[in-house]
Amino acid sequence: MKRIAIIDLGSNSVRMNIMHINKDGSYYLLDQVKQMVRLSQGMGPEKMLRPEPIRRTFETLYLFRKLIEAFNVEEVHGVATAAVRQAVNQKEFLRNLERHAGFRFEVISGEDEAYYDFLGVMNTIDAPDCLVVDIGGASTELVWVEKRSIRGSISLPFGSVTLSERFCPGGYGPSSGVSKPRIQSCEMAEASERSTDSRTWRYNPHHW
Repeated sequence: MKRIAIIDLGSNSVRMNIMHINKDGSYYLLDQVKQMVRLSQGMGPEKMLRPEPIRRTFETLYLFRKLIEAFNVEEVHGVATAAVRQAVNQKEFLRNLERHAGFRFEVISGEDEAYYDFLGVMNTIDAPDCLVVDIGGASTELVWVEKRSIRGSISLPFGSVTLSERFCPGGYGPSSGVSKPRIQSCEMAEASERSTDSRTWRYNPHHW
């Protein structure tokens, strides 16, 4: 028997699941936690992770470390996605994470991210034919699924945080001067930032 922690360092939020694994390979969830850190905030065309989002991320990971110690976790598996994947200061950021927070992260590709989305959906809901859409902070993954197999997938280099910053940098209130269609787009991007799960739509292949 052992306990492991899985940390998903996303572009908008960072989350952790703590799992108990039995000798027979079965497992169950002990605890889970999520915090919005908006790591991709302010990256801009320079693709640079900025000090304030980095600070928020470190503070969250320090709290995660306390939970890991409280649950006597033996293994920690960390993955980082689009914000870290795109960052020009990626190596420095990861090095400081390991040095100061004690965590090592694997930076996964967009293709791997889409594949993990597929696995999560197939092992959670009964949707043999569907389109999986995962809108993150700095990337969006789409997976076309037929008969519980991947027919195609793509990872797009934009997400809720990067799009809202690009098209509504000064906000989108009544006095912002932003057009109504753009306001609606920004509201949709903001709503997706608050979302916690991938979305799955069923489709009729005869309509494609």
